Amino acid sequence: MLAKEQAAEKLKQKREEHKQLLEEQFINPHLVGINQVIGLGNTLVNIADVHPNGSFVEFHFTGVDTQYEGMDWRSLFLVFEQLNGKWFLVGIVHNE
Repeated sequence: MLAKEQAAEKLKQKREEHKQLLEEQFINPHLVGINQVIGLGNTLVNIADVHPNGSFVEFHFTGVDTQYEGMDWRSLFLVFEQLNGKWFLVGIVHNE
């Protein structure tokens, strides 16, 4: 297999992994934040630094298993930027 074909196959696999993640974990979030970070942990959320002119939506789950008392929270951020009057998805961030 050529290097280009291998790279394309890896991208396809990654796309399928992300698709599965989205379908399984982020369909019905507990909370939704618009330009507001909900899930705070020890991970730096630097979306505003990376996309200073962008907007983001956070789909947040407060936790799925009661035995972890909310420590298994997770969030998905969709980051948008406006260009020529139209909004475009420019980033997908998964945080937990």
